[in-house]
Amino acid sequence: NFVSKEHCVIDLTEEGYRIMDINQGNGTYLNQEKMVTNIYYPLKRGDQISIQKIGGPGINYLVL
Repeated sequence: NFVSKEHCVIDLTEEGYRIMDINQGNGTYLNQEKMVTNIYYPLKRGDQISIQKIGGPGINYLVL
């Protein structure tokens, strides 16, 4: 059970933080909805990020 070391990208712009799934297997979820690959989504306080593991449960993060 593992997560790719290059699963998604989180960066900071003038508008704030954003996240993009880079299509490394099982997907990235934002607030329990699967993200479309190669599209940036804005992040805000309280958002939940889930990075799915191959063969196991995902790893979850909360934006503070």
